[in-house]
Amino acid sequence: MQTAGPAAEGVFAISVLDPTRMDPKWRTFQQNYRRRFDEVASPNAAYAYDGMTLLIAAIEEAGLNRGRIMDLLRKYQFKEYQGALALCNLVLT
Repeated sequence: MQTAGPAAEGVFAISVLDPTRMDPKWRTFQQNYRRRFDEVASPNAAYAYDGMTLLIAAIEEAGLNRGRIMDLLRKYQFKEYQGALALCNLVLT
C-alpha cells in the first residue's frame, strides 16, 4: 500500500494469513525468517515455506520420481494442513 500510494485507492486484498496469530508454527517461522533475512516475513514467504515443506516431504518419501511425488502430493489435496499459514487446504491443478 505504501508503494502504490493513491493508485491503491479502492483496492481490496484478501489473505488467509493473520500476521497477529500466536500459534507456535507461525511464531517459529517468523523468528527463523527474521534471523535469516533480517526482515519481516511476507505472506508470500509463508506460502512458499508451506509449499516447499510439503514438496520436500514428498521427495524424501518418493525419491526423485515425478509420478510418485505427485501421487504423494495428491494425498494432501482437499485435506487440512497445519503449516506456517495456519490451517489451510491444498488444491492441486
